[in-house]
Amino acid sequence: MKPKTLESLLAALVIFAALGYVWSSIYTYFPNNPAPRAEMRHFIARVPLNTTKNQFDKRFTDGKYQYLELKQNSNYCSVHTPIEFGAKNWLLYAEFDGDNLAALRMRTPDDMRFRPRDNAPADKVASSWKKPFPDFK
Repeated sequence: MKPKTLESLLAALVIFAALGYVWSSIYTYFPNNPAPRAEMRHFIARVPLNTTKNQFDKRFTDGKYQYLELKQNSNYCSVHTPIEFGAKNWLLYAEFDGDNLAALRMRTPDDMRFRPRDNAPADKVASSWKKPFPDFK
């Protein structure tokens, strides 16, 4: 084998190994882990519609969820699973009518209009709740 060909082959091998390492690092950093989804299903089962805002917060805190994160602002609450490769993590939006829970909607981080494709729990919406989704303004 010519020295130039051998150099090219070794360079290609090093580049291929580096790309494999980078891909492996990205994939393990953003895992597709079923445990956060199981926790999310558990939380949703514990929170019926018409739950007050304080009860909602307490049920989240009492659950001692290892993977879930609760975020709140003045318009709504959201519960997040950890980031997954390909934006497949789940976001649960909790909408309140005054102080009572009116809707729970599962979405992806890409777009609040789309539900996750992978066996996400069904949305829960009170029959009296007429606010269109998404409308968090």
